[in-house]
Amino acid sequence: MLQYLHLKSKVLNMNSEQQENFFIITAEKYAELVGLPIGVVRGQLDRRQLPVFKVGKRRFINMIQLRLNVLAGLNK
Repeated sequence: MLQYLHLKSKVLNMNSEQQENFFIITAEKYAELVGLPIGVVRGQLDRRQLPVFKVGKRRFINMIQLRLNVLAGLNK
């Protein structure tokens, strides 16, 4: 549990550039990166259309899994 709290603190205290290069990002940062309203991204999270990494009650988008999913789709 202590590792999760440390990770949560680390991610939440990152600036935008640091989060962009990290393997998990907030829904807000993802919405900014892809140009979607935050409500749309939250809807995608609720419908499980985006890979999620949970830290406590917070949900982060797992960018590594998302990239793997995209690559798997390209290789079909």
